[in-house]
Amino acid sequence: SETCISLDLKNGDNKWGEATDKEVNEILEHKTFIIVDDQKDIPIGYKYIPLQFVFDNKFDGRRKGRLVACGNFTDPDTADIYSGAVGIEKVRLIFIIADMNGLVVIAADVCNAYLNGYTKEKLYSQIDYGRLKGKWLIISKALYGLTASAAR
Repeated sequence: SETCISLDLKNGDNKWGEATDKEVNEILEHKTFIIVDDQKDIPIGYKYIPLQFVFDNKFDGRRKGRLVACGNFTDPDTADIYSGAVGIEKVRLIFIIADMNGLVVIAADVCNAYLNGYTKEKLYSQIDYGRLKGKWLIISKALYGLTASAAR
């Protein structure tokens, strides 16, 4: 996006550009979009929603650019958006039990976990960035920002 490009120019590096390119590449690897060249190829009944990049500086200086859907433009089925999450008290209890039993706790981060589930929402979009510039994108996976993505 233009903001990250202007920041990179000001900083004399390409860290934001690399972070944004990495995100787009991961999204393409997960086949998150069905890419079409012309808007007329979008099926009837699909709704347009904007996409945007959200940027973050990580604690160790890394940059993260996340492409998210503006889910506030959708009208999802309210019964289809629940996703359970474990509370912090339960996590602490697990650590205590593991310690009491001499177990080692190992944690992992599943990058772009949402992109493994398919969305039931009928949405499409377009962005003007990199390899996707000018392409129409039918959203087929549970992209961050969609209301029902956590449930997928």
